[in-house]
Amino acid sequence: MSEAFYLTRVSMEENRTTTEGVIDSILESAVDAAVLISDQYKILHITSGFTDITGQTNDEYYGKPMESLKISDFSSIRRVIKTGSRLMAVHMVIGGRSLLVNIVPVKLDNLIIGAVVMVLFSSMAVLKRAIANFDRESSDATGLYDQISRKSGSYTFADFIGDSLIIETLITQCHRISHSHHSILLMGETGVGKEIIASGIFAEYSGGRNIPFIKINCSAIPKDLLESELFGHEKGAFTGAAATKKGKFEMAAGGVLLLDEIGEMDLSLQSKLLRVIEEREFERIGGNKVIPLTARIIASTNQNLKKLAAEGKFRMDLYYRLNTFEISVPPLRAHKSDIPKLIDHFIKMDKLDLEFSDGAYGMLLNYQWPGNVRELRNVLNRLSFLYPGSVITETQVYEATGEMFSYIDLPEYRSSDAPLPPPTRGLKEKSEPVSAPRPQSPAHSPEPVHAAESSVDYSITSQEKQLILAALEKTGYNMTKTARLLNIGRSTLYSRIRKYGISIDKGVNS
Repeated sequence: MSEAFYLTRVSMEENRTTTEGVIDSILESAVDAAVLISDQYKILHITSGFTDITGQTNDEYYGKPMESLKISDFSSIRRVIKTGSRLMAVHMVIGGRSLLVNIVPVKLDNLIIGAVVMVLFSSMAVLKRAIANFDRESSDATGLYDQISRKSGSYTFADFIGDSLIIETLITQCHRISHSHHSILLMGETGVGKEIIASGIFAEYSGGRNIPFIKINCSAIPKDLLESELFGHEKGAFTGAAATKKGKFEMAAGGVLLLDEIGEMDLSLQSKLLRVIEEREFERIGGNKVIPLTARIIASTNQNLKKLAAEGKFRMDLYYRLNTFEISVPPLRAHKSDIPKLIDHFIKMDKLDLEFSDGAYGMLLNYQWPGNVRELRNVLNRLSFLYPGSVITETQVYEATGEMFSYIDLPEYRSSDAPLPPPTRGLKEKSEPVSAPRPQSPAHSPEPVHAAESSVDYSITSQEKQLILAALEKTGYNMTKTARLLNIGRSTLYSRIRKYGISIDKGVNS
């Protein structure tokens, strides 16, 4: 190791707090996430964006061998450090995600002192959106989008936001199931995140291998065409079959086939699907060649298949064949303690300009969310669009969400005894108001504040400020540790520090 680099690293160690913020700002302004590796193949810095992907932090892994990182292959990093030549758009599996990275050498006085691994897109979902926006008319872009969609899932388990016990149990169960070859049945209401779970299972199952992930929505394709989509057909098999076509079973060979909304499948096709799953083979329509089924089957539905079977609308034997492993994804109302974390996540991911009054925030925490996480995200985006740069009030929540709050007891989410804002339409009002819920850690459900306790300052503003100060003191004003302790993003932490006028130079509240 060069003397210059040694001195640089010593300087970094002596000024960790300052240097960490500078490196984070530089790297994360250019890429979604990055990790800095020394010429001795040691970890010098992990950005907060990289931490979001792997769960590994700079404080825990600084100075450790790069092999301790959750990266599938380190040969490309060694090659860059050895040759000094950059590698662009390298495929890597990081933290279970299939990602594209640039690996760039770091030089000082013409000496190679390390390399930076820069994640170009934090998920394949982001990459696909970028390609879709690049050129909607370009056949090249369309072809690339198709290839990426068929070779990777858009999400991993890290994208399923929540740290409540019910979600931790769900993800632990999914990790175990992912490494088998059996069929899986995903059950859950619309909007709970079944697609994320399916993609996460694929990411674990693939282990970074280049295998296909084929998805088909059984409710989106007419029943007379669905059979051809699944099995494929030979040329001339029926009117309009001008050429031989591979079906989804064949396209998914060696990988995973997701049958979404399986409850919508026609009964006659269900019997054919049962035969394929049982015998692990099929034929194209109009063909006489038997093709082995080598794809793993994941089926998902928002319906109660047992009830459908009792009504004669779904084959019970197919249900039992599919649910070798049955996973129930819980509705959002079953893990409300995760709502603050989800709000913070969507504000960061969708780059929303949002700040809430105590009453408005309490409403979001206590609403039953029949549309689950998807509804929550839509409401946040709608509020950001309608009221940019303003503190969201209860009235604005009513205006932005229409009738959704007509199904709950509105007054219990009020922050004072003041009259309710005028509802837009159909809202029910009751006589006994209860003030907004007290702020709690995301891991706990909020508790109501009663009128008898009004002499104590239970405002969300006061409580949040004190929580941030306490966390800063506990972590020695380390921003990464403080954000992690509070279960919020670093950008959100800095925003709150500015909002409350907290000094981080000397640790004194200004």
